[in-house]
Amino acid sequence: MSQGTEMSAAQRGAKHLCTHCGNLTPRETSLILCQDSTYDLAMLVREASEQIGARTTVMLLPDVKIHGEEPPAPVAGAMLVADVIFCLTPMSLAHTQARFQATEKGSRYLSLPDYSMAVMESPSLLADFKSLFEECDALGKVLDTGKSVRIQTEVGTDVTFSIDGRMANRAPGYVDKIGDLGSPPDAEVNVAPIETTITGRAVIDGSIPVREIGLLKEPVTLIFKDGAVVDVEGEPAMVETVNTMFNKAGPKARIVGEFGIGLNPLAKLCGIMLEDEGTRGTVHLGIGSNATIGGTNHVAFHVDFIMRDAKVSVDGRDILDGDNILVS
Repeated sequence: MSQGTEMSAAQRGAKHLCTHCGNLTPRETSLILCQDSTYDLAMLVREASEQIGARTTVMLLPDVKIHGEEPPAPVAGAMLVADVIFCLTPMSLAHTQARFQATEKGSRYLSLPDYSMAVMESPSLLADFKSLFEECDALGKVLDTGKSVRIQTEVGTDVTFSIDGRMANRAPGYVDKIGDLGSPPDAEVNVAPIETTITGRAVIDGSIPVREIGLLKEPVTLIFKDGAVVDVEGEPAMVETVNTMFNKAGPKARIVGEFGIGLNPLAKLCGIMLEDEGTRGTVHLGIGSNATIGGTNHVAFHVDFIMRDAKVSVDGRDILDGDNILVS
């Protein structure tokens, strides 16, 4: 972009990703992962990264077909030596061992699956994510020391599960320390439930942000027993779609791996994963892999199921009522 030329909305989004969300500095190493479908987005991030003065590399991956699929070995190797990784593959690599090993070694990782030009241009991406850390941390401290969580909604959700001994993950939408993981416009706090403990029913009335489904017109109900989805209720075609999705990935794909609370006040439910799971006033249950967020379930599958207007309590203490966070 030439000097004096006004930035487009997408360029502003890419700049915010690099400067605010990634905290990228001159002479750091920036690695941008993409596929053919996100190459144009990668070029926007490359432009912003190079303007900062970072040593910038773009790697084009073959199609990643499902969230949690491991990248090729050369990509995994490059991830280990990058200061900041911008992962623009349509399917998330956040729950892979490659990502886990890279952040364990010190990389800062921005997980940006399902990005499009609309996401890059979205006002939700320009949130002041750093201002969300205080309430994110306050919620995290409650989850760190909590034992039992209950989620209820007026439309019929009532589930309980144990988090005893599990530590919460603060993911307010930016990365500024070695090993940090963020996914703007998602801003959330999450925790891995004890895998065998969730029971009850969750009425999913927000979205299931995968290509086949997205924003929900009618709710889908998940029935849980001993930590896993044992039944799906709702419109028959939707039930078949959800069950097929689980069945393709195997039995471990039905285990509940994550509970998360959205924090971004500029985000709105739209059927896109990162905006939906970060939308303030929603909570989500991630079904599938949680081995990289503090759990023990290893499976190449992770899908979020998002609910509106939930009430959440930890050990009987109310911590959330819709978009009202009740701890400080």
